Amino acid sequence: MIIASIITLINMAFLLSHIHKFPQGGYWSLVIAAFPLAIILIYDYGKKKLFKDSRFVPLSRFIKTFRKKYQEGPNINGTALFFSRDVTIISPYIVRTMFTNNIIYEDNVIVSIESTSDPFGISCRFSESETKGLRLFTLRAGYMEVVDVDVVFKNEGIVGNAIFYGLVEISSSNIFIKMFALIKKLAPAFVQFHKLPAMKLHGVMTRYELHTDSQIPLGENHGNQEPFEP
Repeated sequence: MIIASIITLINMAFLLSHIHKFPQGGYWSLVIAAFPLAIILIYDYGKKKLFKDSRFVPLSRFIKTFRKKYQEGPNINGTALFFSRDVTIISPYIVRTMFTNNIIYEDNVIVSIESTSDPFGISCRFSESETKGLRLFTLRAGYMEVVDVDVVFKNEGIVGNAIFYGLVEISSSNIFIKMFALIKKLAPAFVQFHKLPAMKLHGVMTRYELHTDSQIPLGENHGNQEPFEP
């Protein structure tokens, strides 16, 4: 915070010292800088709106339904990996894939990849789910690390038959949300940054209607209907 304040003061001093050049075209620097700033602000606004409208499920609630569905069977042979932002808060696409589409494997591993504030270093661990057929795996890597995720999985004894990850499609009448949707569509999916077997990858699309007021993602919840059985 202190460093950021110092840098801001330096930039303000630099700006004030060049105000007299504005009539000669100095304003173009601000015009050019406004474009990346606008993109950052629009993306931040859209990301917060999308996160607010996403129906993430607490792990404890997810496990209750998973146990019931798993026992009912039949379950698919093999191991499936499901990528999630956090292993303690389950992504909506996982709920829909497992409980609406009935895609549950004999061994289901929920995987979270987290970036640390350190540039280098890789650590990973399993968390106890105390539930048959469900494992929780967290991989933490420095922000400059290029992680061969497939090698990490093999070293930890995780051999997946299928790898699922979430994709988002956004519809809105809000101009800023439309711009956010375009930016997000142009951005590559995170799986492209990791070495994963292409033949095992399955992207699960969730469509969201985002407006000024909070809306419900299509294909997840409708009215007061629960995304899965409590």
